[in-house]
Amino acid sequence: MASNEHKFVLNNEEYLLTWYNKPIVTKCGIEQIALPILTEYILKEKLPIQLVNSKGTKEVTYTLARKILAQFSNGKKEKFRKINLNAKKSEIISEHSQLNTNNSIKISDKSLFLVACCSNKIERKELKNKTFEIESLHFNQELGKHRNEIFELINNPLTTRFRKNSKGISKKISNTIDIDKSHLAGFVYSKGLFYGDQGCSSSEWSPTEMEKIYIVSALFGIIRADDYIPLYDLSMNDTVNGQIKFAQKFWEGKLDQILNKLFENGYQIINLLGNDYSNCFDRQNSSKMINPNLLCKGVDCLRIRGKWLKTSISKKMK
Repeated sequence: MASNEHKFVLNNEEYLLTWYNKPIVTKCGIEQIALPILTEYILKEKLPIQLVNSKGTKEVTYTLARKILAQFSNGKKEKFRKINLNAKKSEIISEHSQLNTNNSIKISDKSLFLVACCSNKIERKELKNKTFEIESLHFNQELGKHRNEIFELINNPLTTRFRKNSKGISKKISNTIDIDKSHLAGFVYSKGLFYGDQGCSSSEWSPTEMEKIYIVSALFGIIRADDYIPLYDLSMNDTVNGQIKFAQKFWEGKLDQILNKLFENGYQIINLLGNDYSNCFDRQNSSKMINPNLLCKGVDCLRIRGKWLKTSISKKMK
């Protein structure tokens, strides 16, 4: 889980404390009145957090949330930037994964790049006449059961799925997935251009470089760029059968076992995910990943991540 989020249980009910442009507490995706919940949580769990400040005044939601997040960040003091609450979300600098940031990252044969899948894909006519086999994907032993479950659901014509556009208008999405054709995931996503025209061109990757790119897919969990996949259209934020952010919630807690094995084998995982995808992982794994300190705004983050990946993947593996 990202450093700006914390899950907790209070009176046998699960809550999520989220910090983006303000602290928010949700239960089953519904926003709650945060202050009394945070206060009760601190008292019941006997957290070493004062409920009154030096002036003898009760602490506000902002302060309590900040202290709770700091408490569960491996003992490290969290630094939260003051944000203009009147700014649009697209104008707010990303708060993504600030636990372990580094701009001068040493790339080696033990370095892996974790990137997000993309809705912009190649045309069907560009696919190969290769039948898609879900069992052939990497990590099938760990994720095969979950992949089959979500694949059958999304490919079911009775499943309803909606996605909001930039104006907040919901649009119905088709569920049909053609498995008769497939191609390397590195080519399918973004038409071979990760993170835009100025990003990293997967058509130039060698087989060794393909092995270094791990993709978080809303449909398949974690795959590699050299896995063959079909065309599909599923976002982490899609509403499926009435459930908001279905894929994000579906994969939460299911992908950490993959990262655990990679860490145990000495791999360095460089995280280039946005919040929607980072939220699938727990806080402990988020803190272990290397997060390039790329300051960016809104959609500009894609271009900056792409340029960083392009430069880094081309470095000589030592």
